[in-house]
Amino acid sequence: MWTRWSIVSQIGLLVYLELIEWVNLFPWNDVRGGNGQGKLDIAIGIVMLAAIWATARRVRFVMALATMLYSFWLWLQIDSWWISYVRGASPEWQRVYERYFSKTVHILPAAGNRLPPDACHLVLQILIVLALVTTAAATFSLWRTPRPAIAG
Repeated sequence: MWTRWSIVSQIGLLVYLELIEWVNLFPWNDVRGGNGQGKLDIAIGIVMLAAIWATARRVRFVMALATMLYSFWLWLQIDSWWISYVRGASPEWQRVYERYFSKTVHILPAAGNRLPPDACHLVLQILIVLALVTTAAATFSLWRTPRPAIAG
């Protein structure tokens, strides 16, 4: 069951990520002038496809690696968006925010240099959490299940 949910959540995350990075849905996102990270987006897509394939094939080691990568990605989201929102954004982040995120849809209020994640990234973060939780659960459930012996 967890494997199926993991595949669904990873596919949802991949589709959403590639959509918001490549398709202008302004004011949901603002990629009218490009997103500045095309090669990174392609690399992330390839890694995610490998993770989805490994999950479908139940390759435990790669699934564990995917869990670690989703954890790291979630940490990057927390570090980029939430720590800046709680503590206040650096001047560098304020410039990036102004260029790419200031005109997008926001749910949370801004206060001074406390710049909230836009709605587009809130959804992305929720999808990352879903992919992380379901992939971790699928991985743990496979590690607990003994592998069948190979008949020789």
